[in-house]
Amino acid sequence: MLNDIIATLLTVGGVGFVNFMVTEQLGTVNLYKDSNQARLGYSLIWSIVDFSIYLLAKNLLSSYLQGDVLLIAVMLITLVGAWLITYLLAWPLHDLLFTLYSKKTAQHKSKDFLIDNQSVLESTLVIEDKETRVYVYDFEHNPLGYGVLSEYSTDENNSCIRVDPFRDPDGETHLQDSYDDLMLKIQSETYQEKYDTRQFIDFKHRFIIIVAIEDPES
Repeated sequence: MLNDIIATLLTVGGVGFVNFMVTEQLGTVNLYKDSNQARLGYSLIWSIVDFSIYLLAKNLLSSYLQGDVLLIAVMLITLVGAWLITYLLAWPLHDLLFTLYSKKTAQHKSKDFLIDNQSVLESTLVIEDKETRVYVYDFEHNPLGYGVLSEYSTDENNSCIRVDPFRDPDGETHLQDSYDDLMLKIQSETYQEKYDTRQFIDFKHRFIIIVAIEDPES
């Protein structure tokens, strides 16, 4: 009896960490950025799933195995089953929650909803299959770098992006525009017809990113 209790606690508790690691690797949660309340909610949901797998495996195998062999087999099956179910259901559940929350906030005319670890920076930079130009400045408007976005990090303790150099349509290269000159440029009608522009301001690390996403139909 005592072994059963210990095995249940160790299995469900340990597998809960596996749930977290899988969902974080898939990008549906962030183990270090999500609030304690959010982590508790995730843990409770996945613990129900894990415990259901544990009970099902134990009931199915109890006719064939007994004692410690049964416990070890059930623990292994729970571990593998939890990993597989988390891998298969993490994104569908994420998308379902996103849809439900977005509809509810739309009904109440609330602000746009960003689920889990989809940060403001991600929503600013993530544009698939389109060239994304970025111009980075500090809070004194000194240029820090510019180019075509290649990679970026949303780690709040290590904000960084990688950009590749680009040439203007005339084939000439030049230094990064001053902040004021770029502001004037992106507000022009010609520029706005060709690019979708947005601005990201990081008050913690004190930098500004101007983003220009090229419209292929322009």
